[in-house]
Amino acid sequence: MLRNNQGGFTIIEMLVVVAIIGILSTLSIMSLNSRKSDARDVKRLGDLDTMTKALALYYTANGSYPPIQQAFGYSTGGYNWNGSATAPALYPLKYYLGPYLATGFLPTDPSSDTAYRYYYGSNPGDGYQSYGMMMRPETAKYKTMAANDKGYSSYSGYYEVGSQPSYCAQNSAYSGVGKNWYFYLNASGCTVIENAKCCGGN
Repeated sequence: MLRNNQGGFTIIEMLVVVAIIGILSTLSIMSLNSRKSDARDVKRLGDLDTMTKALALYYTANGSYPPIQQAFGYSTGGYNWNGSATAPALYPLKYYLGPYLATGFLPTDPSSDTAYRYYYGSNPGDGYQSYGMMMRPETAKYKTMAANDKGYSSYSGYYEVGSQPSYCAQNSAYSGVGKNWYFYLNASGCTVIENAKCCGGN
Protein backbone atom coordinates (compact mmCIF):
# COMPACT_ATOMS: atom_id res chain seq x y z
CA MET A 1 0.00 0.00 0.00
CA LEU A 2 1.30 3.46 -0.93
CA ARG A 3 1.65 6.13 1.77
CA ASN A 4 0.86 9.77 1.14
CA ASN A 5 4.05 11.62 2.08
CA GLN A 6 2.69 15.00 1.13
CA GLY A 7 2.47 17.21 4.18
CA GLY A 8 1.33 20.77 4.94
CA PHE A 9 1.93 23.44 7.53
CA THR A 10 0.09 23.14 10.76
CA ILE A 11 -1.91 26.05 12.10
CA ILE A 12 0.70 26.63 14.82
CA GLU A 13 3.50 26.77 12.24
CA MET A 14 1.53 29.27 10.18
CA LEU A 15 0.91 31.46 13.23
CA VAL A 16 4.62 31.42 14.11
CA VAL A 17 5.56 32.50 10.56
CA VAL A 18 2.96 35.29 10.61
CA ALA A 19 4.24 36.48 14.00
CA ILE A 20 7.84 36.56 12.75
CA ILE A 21 6.84 38.51 9.66
CA GLY A 22 4.96 40.97 11.87
CA ILE A 23 7.97 41.50 14.13
CA LEU A 24 10.31 42.02 11.17
CA SER A 25 7.88 44.50 9.61
CA THR A 26 7.62 46.46 12.85
CA LEU A 27 11.41 46.62 13.20
CA SER A 28 11.74 47.79 9.60
CA ILE A 29 9.16 50.55 10.11
CA MET A 30 10.84 51.67 13.33
CA SER A 31 14.22 51.81 11.59
CA LEU A 32 12.73 53.77 8.69
CA ASN A 33 11.07 56.27 11.05
CA SER A 34 14.35 56.71 12.92
CA ARG A 35 16.19 57.47 9.68
CA LYS A 36 13.49 59.98 8.72
CA SER A 37 13.82 61.71 12.10
CA ASP A 38 17.59 61.87 11.69
CA ALA A 39 17.17 63.37 8.22
CA ARG A 40 14.82 66.05 9.57
CA ASP A 41 17.31 66.99 12.29
CA VAL A 42 20.12 67.17 9.74
CA LYS A 43 18.00 69.60 7.72
CA ARG A 44 17.27 71.68 10.82
CA LEU A 45 20.97 71.99 11.56
CA GLY A 46 21.53 72.97 7.95
CA ASP A 47 18.80 75.60 8.33
CA LEU A 48 20.60 77.08 11.35
CA ASP A 49 23.83 77.25 9.37
CA THR A 50 22.05 78.95 6.46
CA MET A 51 20.47 81.50 8.78
CA THR A 52 23.76 82.12 10.60
CA LYS A 53 25.37 83.03 7.28
CA ALA A 54 22.42 85.26 6.37
CA LEU A 55 22.69 87.01 9.74
CA ALA A 56 26.40 87.64 9.15
CA LEU A 57 25.62 89.22 5.76
CA TYR A 58 22.85 91.30 7.30
CA TYR A 59 25.17 92.55 10.04
CA THR A 60 27.86 93.49 7.53
CA ALA A 61 25.34 95.52 5.55
CA ASN A 62 23.50 97.13 8.48
CA GLY A 63 25.85 97.22 11.47
CA SER A 64 23.39 95.35 13.70
CA TYR A 65 21.24 92.23 13.72
CA PRO A 66 17.52 92.15 12.83
CA PRO A 67 15.67 94.06 15.59
CA ILE A 68 13.28 91.31 16.63
CA GLN A 69 13.28 90.28 20.26
CA GLN A 70 11.57 86.97 19.64
CA ALA A 71 10.67 85.00 16.57
CA PHE A 72 9.83 81.34 16.31
CA GLY A 73 8.87 79.09 13.44
CA TYR A 74 7.64 75.63 12.54
CA SER A 75 6.28 73.89 9.44
CA THR A 76 3.88 76.66 8.43
CA GLY A 77 5.39 79.80 9.87
CA GLY A 78 5.13 81.07 13.41
CA TYR A 79 5.23 84.30 15.38
CA ASN A 80 7.46 86.93 13.72
CA TRP A 81 8.86 84.27 11.40
CA ASN A 82 7.74 84.09 7.77
CA GLY A 83 4.67 86.28 8.28
CA SER A 84 3.48 88.96 5.86
CA ALA A 85 3.11 91.99 8.13
CA THR A 86 3.79 95.33 6.43
CA ALA A 87 3.96 97.70 9.43
CA PRO A 88 7.62 98.29 10.43
CA ALA A 89 6.98 97.42 14.07
CA LEU A 90 5.53 94.07 12.99
CA TYR A 91 7.97 93.10 10.24
CA PRO A 92 8.75 89.38 10.44
CA LEU A 93 12.29 88.05 10.47
CA LYS A 94 11.77 87.11 6.82
CA TYR A 95 11.60 90.81 5.95
CA TYR A 96 15.11 91.40 7.27
CA LEU A 97 16.83 88.20 6.19
CA GLY A 98 14.96 87.50 2.94
CA PRO A 99 17.41 89.46 0.75
CA TYR A 100 20.28 87.38 2.16
CA LEU A 101 18.63 83.99 1.62
CA ALA A 102 18.59 82.20 -1.72
CA THR A 103 14.87 81.44 -1.43
CA GLY A 104 13.89 84.80 0.05
CA PHE A 105 12.16 82.94 2.89
CA LEU A 106 13.22 81.59 6.24
CA PRO A 107 13.31 77.80 6.47
CA THR A 108 10.21 75.93 7.53
CA ASP A 109 10.36 72.74 9.51
CA PRO A 110 10.48 69.50 7.46
CA SER A 111 7.88 67.84 9.68
CA SER A 112 4.16 68.48 9.32
CA ASP A 113 3.54 69.19 12.99
CA THR A 114 2.96 72.61 14.51
CA ALA A 115 5.51 72.29 17.30
CA TYR A 116 7.90 75.24 17.27
CA ARG A 117 11.37 74.19 16.13
CA TYR A 118 13.27 77.42 15.35
CA TYR A 119 13.90 80.43 17.59
CA TYR A 120 15.65 83.78 17.08
CA GLY A 121 16.13 86.67 19.46
CA SER A 122 18.03 89.96 19.63
CA ASN A 123 17.65 92.81 22.09
CA PRO A 124 17.86 96.63 22.18
CA GLY A 125 19.92 96.53 25.38
CA ASP A 126 23.12 96.34 23.34
CA GLY A 127 21.76 97.98 20.20
CA TYR A 128 21.06 94.60 18.57
CA GLN A 129 24.78 93.86 18.44
CA SER A 130 24.30 90.22 19.44
CA TYR A 131 21.75 87.52 18.77
CA GLY A 132 20.76 84.04 19.82
CA MET A 133 19.20 81.30 17.77
CA MET A 134 18.21 77.74 18.53
CA MET A 135 16.59 74.66 17.09
CA ARG A 136 14.67 71.92 18.89
CA PRO A 137 15.74 68.47 17.59
CA GLU A 138 13.66 65.31 17.83
CA THR A 139 16.23 62.50 17.94
CA ALA A 140 18.31 61.34 20.89
CA LYS A 141 21.59 61.86 19.03
CA TYR A 142 20.95 65.53 18.37
CA LYS A 143 19.34 66.09 21.76
CA THR A 144 22.62 64.92 23.31
CA MET A 145 24.47 67.40 21.13
CA ALA A 146 22.05 70.13 22.21
CA ALA A 147 22.62 69.33 25.88
CA ASN A 148 26.33 69.98 25.39
CA ASP A 149 26.20 73.19 23.35
CA LYS A 150 27.23 75.38 26.37
CA GLY A 151 24.01 77.38 26.17
CA TYR A 152 21.37 78.11 28.81
CA SER A 153 20.96 74.98 30.95
CA SER A 154 17.15 75.12 30.95
CA TYR A 155 17.26 74.86 27.16
CA SER A 156 19.19 71.59 27.19
CA GLY A 157 16.76 70.15 24.67
CA TYR A 158 17.51 72.95 22.20
CA TYR A 159 20.64 73.39 20.09
CA GLU A 160 21.76 77.02 20.59
CA VAL A 161 24.04 79.18 18.44
CA GLY A 162 25.04 82.83 18.39
CA SER A 163 26.94 85.07 20.78
CA GLN A 164 24.02 85.74 23.14
CA PRO A 165 23.49 82.20 24.49
CA SER A 166 27.19 81.64 25.16
CA TYR A 167 27.65 85.11 26.69
CA CYS A 168 24.73 84.69 29.09
CA ALA A 169 25.57 81.09 30.02
CA GLN A 170 29.23 81.82 30.74
CA ASN A 171 28.79 85.15 32.54
CA SER A 172 29.67 84.43 36.17
CA ALA A 173 27.70 87.48 37.31
CA TYR A 174 24.45 85.70 36.47
CA SER A 175 22.96 82.57 37.95
CA GLY A 176 19.81 80.54 37.35
CA VAL A 177 17.27 82.37 35.23
CA GLY A 178 19.71 85.29 34.99
CA LYS A 179 21.47 83.31 32.28
CA ASN A 180 18.32 83.11 30.18
CA TRP A 181 18.63 84.88 26.82
CA TYR A 182 15.24 83.99 25.32
CA PHE A 183 12.43 84.97 27.63
CA TYR A 184 9.57 83.44 25.61
CA LEU A 185 10.39 79.91 26.78
CA ASN A 186 11.07 80.74 30.39
CA ALA A 187 10.03 84.13 31.71
CA SER A 188 9.92 83.09 35.36
CA GLY A 189 11.50 85.79 37.49
CA CYS A 190 12.79 87.65 34.44
CA THR A 191 11.88 91.31 34.14
CA VAL A 192 14.61 92.89 31.99
CA ILE A 193 15.38 90.38 29.27
CA GLU A 194 13.32 92.17 26.63
CA ASN A 195 15.74 95.08 26.85
CA ALA A 196 18.92 93.21 27.72
CA LYS A 197 21.05 90.40 26.33
CA CYS A 198 20.38 88.20 29.36
CA CYS A 199 17.75 88.02 32.02
CA GLY A 200 20.44 89.16 34.44
CA GLY A 201 21.19 92.25 32.34
CA ASN A 202 23.79 93.21 29.76
